[in-house]
Amino acid sequence: MILTLIISTIFTLNLPFVIANDATEVINISGGHTNVIRPGQNTIAIYLDTIENSSNEDIDLIAASSPFAKNIEIHSMQIVDNVMKMKKQEKITISANSKVSLGKKNPNNYHLMVFDVSPQITERNKFTINLSFSNGEKLQTEISVKKHTENQHNHH
Repeated sequence: MILTLIISTIFTLNLPFVIANDATEVINISGGHTNVIRPGQNTIAIYLDTIENSSNEDIDLIAASSPFAKNIEIHSMQIVDNVMKMKKQEKITISANSKVSLGKKNPNNYHLMVFDVSPQITERNKFTINLSFSNGEKLQTEISVKKHTENQHNHH
């Protein structure tokens, strides 16, 4: 009887910790931005400074969507025969306890391509995108719209 009481007490004391761990988000997104849409433009690139995975398992970014676009694809860019080529990616793996950059200067040139973007996205505006991950997490992040500078060029 006493042994049953001790085991029951230990289980009860540990239960809230287990529940809290299961409910914790392990993905953190920072620094979402794009450039203002120019007249006649309906495709833009979105950059995310980092996607951080604080879990002990690899997690994949598997999808993105927004009410301000018909379609968002995960892309990378590579130079092939001295020509910059975009390639659609099915996923981007964020290794356990690490970060991946989708910023403008990331080594794999990862970014999100937004097709048939709404003209409602204007300079100094913000909009949201939804990101889906292989662990079941669905996160919404805010994307700021930045003004083009004279030295920027659009690669799309």
